[in-house]
Amino acid sequence: MPSHPVRPLIGLMLGCLFGPSAISAEEVEWTRFVPDAYEGELFSGKSFVAGTTEFAAGPKGLTGLYRFRAGAETIEGRLDTCGTPARNTLVCRWTDRFGQGTLAITFTEDLQRFDGFWWTEGDAKVRAPWWGKRRVGG
Repeated sequence: MPSHPVRPLIGLMLGCLFGPSAISAEEVEWTRFVPDAYEGELFSGKSFVAGTTEFAAGPKGLTGLYRFRAGAETIEGRLDTCGTPARNTLVCRWTDRFGQGTLAITFTEDLQRFDGFWWTEGDAKVRAPWWGKRRVGG
């Protein structure tokens, strides 16, 4: 299991509670290098499952799609309302057939990997890991 950085958690929590902060264009510019597919895992149910997270640039900022396996079934979901409360930090709303909630992730400086947590709407106390590494040869 990958290690999960702790350094951005305070900023992440504040960003989740108070929404994306006003930051300069230079700080936001990093997001234009994020769109791509990332292979990784997320915790679902009682274990880690393989998943793919894809980010795309939209007219209102980053959006995304994700897929993961639940037994023999592939679950697909959307990421939207993405904000950038700090450099290399992205907070999005996830939605799939199980419900919706928040995904808060932090990218490495080279934007090749992210680590973070997801939680369901109304229950930010129970957080589950979600990580991805940029797909090579995609």
